Amino acid sequence: MSNFNGSQSPFLELNTVKNWLMVHWQFLVLGISLPLLLFSILALKIRENTEGLPWDVSILFAIHSSSQSQIEKNDEK
Repeated sequence: MSNFNGSQSPFLELNTVKNWLMVHWQFLVLGISLPLLLFSILALKIRENTEGLPWDVSILFAIHSSSQSQIEKNDEK
């Protein structure tokens, strides 16, 4: 015999949103809220500084130089 009770849905085992939040609060804080907060802070810093971040230009130059070398290598073949 199964233990399934037809009158109670398996999705209602936690009963309320409060119980669900009590069980999953760590995931909500660490997995969603913290990355969203860090991204928001970074976006505001970029918006405040019209020149970008100090390390932004060096990363862009590194990416650009590596991609140019790949294109030149493909053209030589």
